[in-house]
Amino acid sequence: MKNLFFETYPYSFPTKKLPRISLLVFLAIFIIVYIFRPFNVNFSEHKFNYLTLCIIQAATGGFSFFLYFNIFNFFSRKWRLKNDWNLFKETVTVFFAASFMGIGAFLIRNIIYDNPYNFSLKYFIEEIFHAWLIGGVFYLFYTVVNYYRFSNLEIKETKLANEAHHKVRTDIVNTVPIKTHVKSDKFDLDLNKFLIAKADGNYVEIYSENKDEIDKNLVRLSLKDLEKQLKPHKFITRTHRTFLVNTKKVANVSGNASGYELEFDKLDFLVPVSRGNIKNFDLTMNQK
Repeated sequence: MKNLFFETYPYSFPTKKLPRISLLVFLAIFIIVYIFRPFNVNFSEHKFNYLTLCIIQAATGGFSFFLYFNIFNFFSRKWRLKNDWNLFKETVTVFFAASFMGIGAFLIRNIIYDNPYNFSLKYFIEEIFHAWLIGGVFYLFYTVVNYYRFSNLEIKETKLANEAHHKVRTDIVNTVPIKTHVKSDKFDLDLNKFLIAKADGNYVEIYSENKDEIDKNLVRLSLKDLEKQLKPHKFITRTHRTFLVNTKKVANVSGNASGYELEFDKLDFLVPVSRGNIKNFDLTMNQK
């Protein structure tokens, strides 16, 4: 459960989706209040018929939600880009949004209720408590649906990546001369056999296929320099600060939006794709 709350999670309330989500909030409040009537109803205090009163309450809640998240999105944009979003942060944010909606409901009491104590502390606490309850029901339902959709999207993306990895390709003879920090150590890299390169201090470990075995060569060269020399070959990409891979040789991909793990035939370890490199990796896989 702890991992569920703190693993990377897509932000659910971007500005462009707010009108639609606010409409859902309006409908949820109206249905709960009008049909289920979860709270005590004193019809003698109402200035309008019950249907109209429920529409006003629901509209206030929907508008308060829309206003709160527009303000939140405006001031938190840079912070959300620099920090991983997760379900815990979203739950806390929704808690404050519900409190804001409760304040909105409190401020319209004089419009819809004929009660001399409308602006008392009692009703202030009551309206916020009601907003927490209704907001909690809506958020629970919305999060379950959203999480299920997000999980299915991850599965679909991983499946598509795996299908791309297994496309049959006709290899073309492709040997690239590689310059090292020592002129006499320059060598030719056969890209049809090249699997991965792994940084090791001022050296790079290069893994290549050799029939049923793996050749591992240590060369005096930085991974960055090797990446520059192989830049024209778009199927070779950086997946991690210490790994460069030949995407044509990937046998399988597993993982989620937090990062992938790549399998290569005959390699006895997995190669990571860091979260920041996932987009470029997927793009490379689809173009190779």
